[in-house]
Amino acid sequence: MENSIEGISIEDYMEGNVEGNNGFHDGFHLSKSRIDRYATCPRSYQLYYELGIKPIRTAVQLLIGSATHQGIAAHYLAKQLGEPENISEAIDKIWTQELGDNPTAAIKDELLTARTDSYSYTNLFLKTVSIEPIFIETRFEIPIVNLDNGDTLPIPLVGIVDLVDIPFSTGLMRPIEIKTRASKAPDYLPNLSLELTCYAYWIWQASQEENLCGQIPVGYIHIIKTKSPYIQRQEGLRGVPDFLELYAIAQNVYDSIVEKRFHQQSGASCSWCDYLPVCSRQKDEIASAFGHEALNLLWEKELV
Repeated sequence: MENSIEGISIEDYMEGNVEGNNGFHDGFHLSKSRIDRYATCPRSYQLYYELGIKPIRTAVQLLIGSATHQGIAAHYLAKQLGEPENISEAIDKIWTQELGDNPTAAIKDELLTARTDSYSYTNLFLKTVSIEPIFIETRFEIPIVNLDNGDTLPIPLVGIVDLVDIPFSTGLMRPIEIKTRASKAPDYLPNLSLELTCYAYWIWQASQEENLCGQIPVGYIHIIKTKSPYIQRQEGLRGVPDFLELYAIAQNVYDSIVEKRFHQQSGASCSWCDYLPVCSRQKDEIASAFGHEALNLLWEKELV
């Protein structure tokens, strides 16, 4: 797999060279984040990716998730390289900028509490989970191919996998996604997750084994952020039918984006969507959440 992947350092992540943090691919591409966002609401995709409108403040829960990921990655990277680990430094990189932006006293207290939580969740993971990853924070970029007829979309699928290990029971590489959640994950998640399908597809392609017709193991490790936090592990499998469905989904999303089909799709997701003030045309809230430049751009695009 040496020619198919490239490790992403903590520094690269913090400098914005990975998907979801300004992107690490210069051209138009698809990723599980882009596909999920478009599938949830095409208008949200337009606002985020096409117009670059993003909240001024990153949600604290997202910061906790990012900091926890970086603490875990720092541990495994240091172990793999035989170097002293500095989990605190990795975690604090997430919080230094937020705290350095001169927040109000209330926001500062919230950030400091969240930083402490990210330390706790990282330590819980490292104490509870026994795993020997062979790849950590690993980037991939692969073609999106219809396995039935060889048709290939003109853009790549890119992503970054938290961990990859090789379970003794299968001897196959297993991509693992780490999540921080407010409650227990539903049982169906590992069988329906699009991101796990994307990661398994990368493993399937990168294996370069023509006779690999079996199923690829995939897994989640959830950090459940309840009053007494705990770890929840989930496992699933992916195979050719899943990769055929992935191609169909990707083709539909690609065609829709190219054709600029960015309709508003109202539903349950509106209650937690960052762009609710935009869709409900609440100009004061838009300016507060996204800034006056964003409000002016939305006005020019006749979206408010």
